[in-house]
Amino acid sequence: MADHVRIGTRNMEQKTFIHRFLIPLCVVLIPLIVSFFAYFNSARIENETLHQSVAILSGLILIACILFGALVIYPLAFFRGARPAERIIACLIPAMLFDAYEVYVASGVFSCAESLYYALNPSAIATFLLAFGFMGVSEIVCRWIAGRRGDRVRILTPVPIAAIVVLIIGIYVTLIWGNGAHFFYFYINSYLVLFKS
Repeated sequence: MADHVRIGTRNMEQKTFIHRFLIPLCVVLIPLIVSFFAYFNSARIENETLHQSVAILSGLILIACILFGALVIYPLAFFRGARPAERIIACLIPAMLFDAYEVYVASGVFSCAESLYYALNPSAIATFLLAFGFMGVSEIVCRWIAGRRGDRVRILTPVPIAAIVVLIIGIYVTLIWGNGAHFFYFYINSYLVLFKS
């Protein structure tokens, strides 16, 4: 991910920030925002069948955008000539926005510092790990496609591979190891040390 691949089109350098960054981001961000408001306002629908249908559908779209958005954003940004930093930032924005919302909700109950600490909960960390891991997968796939199109690029490079390895290790530690209990125990104990001791 770190080294910028120049895809073999001459006008790639001339593409604007909107074209290479905002459009790929909005492909995921717009459905995310729409599904977010649909899900959290679905209870206002009086018809119970329609309410449940809207809640389930919008909830699934919302989760998909948060968890798998990087798999859509990264390739779009890559082939539109986005720089590595732009691709990474664009892929992290959906998870960052939802995490910020969760912190906002927590702030209604906890102090500002405790709410910020909530942003480090296991599910939030797993979301960011997924984003980085999917960026690694996307980078390798995009390089492979670029190579098939005639560009001279190395398909396997250290950073994407490292991102995938970190994803696997991180998901194991936060969610799989002891069904996530070990990391959650560490998370809660850290909270008690920081805020209740």
